[in-house]
Amino acid sequence: MTIFKKHIGLDGRVFKNIFLFIIGSFVVACGSTLYEINAAKTARYKTDFSTVFNTALQTVHEFYPHYVENPTKGTIITAWHPVNVTEGHASNGATNQSSFGNSSGQSLLYTNIYKHYFIRISVHVLGGSPWYVTVNGEASLFEAGSIPVPLKGENKPHWLEGRVEKLQLEIYNKLKQHAPNVSNKPKTKQEIPSEAMIVIDAIDQALTQGSIGLIEKYLSDSIVLNQNNTTTPTEVVLMMQVDDLLRYKFHGVLKNQCVSNRNETKIICIDKKNQIEFDLINNQWILVKIVLQH
Repeated sequence: MTIFKKHIGLDGRVFKNIFLFIIGSFVVACGSTLYEINAAKTARYKTDFSTVFNTALQTVHEFYPHYVENPTKGTIITAWHPVNVTEGHASNGATNQSSFGNSSGQSLLYTNIYKHYFIRISVHVLGGSPWYVTVNGEASLFEAGSIPVPLKGENKPHWLEGRVEKLQLEIYNKLKQHAPNVSNKPKTKQEIPSEAMIVIDAIDQALTQGSIGLIEKYLSDSIVLNQNNTTTPTEVVLMMQVDDLLRYKFHGVLKNQCVSNRNETKIICIDKKNQIEFDLINNQWILVKIVLQH
């Protein structure tokens, strides 16, 4: 492996990202389709505020029993809850995320494990019939003998997004009867903005011609890979150049179904459980996320 690494000229960071990209591809989905997740994030609920807020509050309570709600501001902010993971890897027997102690009553902070992860969720009910719900999460790390450290950017744990999306989906499933457009099909590739199609076609053509470097200008400065790992456009290009299978799958996603959300600010291209996301940033369509199963 060392000889290969030197031969292709990859530095340690790029090599690490390739490893994480491949490993992460085996634990991508949380049992829900990408369409469901996108529907949950973009749903608008035509009902009264109390119905939306109380449903969100009830759902939060089921997962995170310690929180502060403010109906006037439409916010629900949880306390920091321990997450049953060690060194960032989920424990196989973890079922109760919200308990502050283990089954023997001993505090999680005083076990023989030196690192502990915590999560805090914030839910906002916004709008005014239709209402919409946003769910965001934060993570922190506590190490014995030190103070808790917020985990952001490259240090953001891979499990955070899945937990946030799970809560968003639970709220959505309880409220979707109030979302009048829930049964509407998403806009297809033929209906998404022409400016976005220009970008998608340009990337498609570059891959077809083997000119991988040409896609770099369409990539976000900080691209999210499978498990919330982030990398640079240059590193994505290098990964595509050295891994034929990743490049093939990447190209296949673009050739498949692409859909836009209703306000045309996000486009998701999907092929089974593989996914590529584009966001409209400063009036330009930028590729911001890549999820590929190796």
